[in-house]
Amino acid sequence: MVLTDYLFQQCLRTHNLINGNAARRLTLLIIDEKIKELEQQPYDFTKRISELKKMKDNMEPV
Repeated sequence: MVLTDYLFQQCLRTHNLINGNAARRLTLLIIDEKIKELEQQPYDFTKRISELKKMKDNMEPV
């Protein structure tokens, strides 16, 4: 699944509009897919991947 940056940003904005667990799970799924997409790229996206993983860790309930 290839996500454009625009779609990715729109999904993250939608997360801010929706309250609850479903929005959190949706956003975590989107972040996972974006990480997988970046890992497949021939360029070095290590910094962006680490930012996304940090964002994901901050969102996951303790």
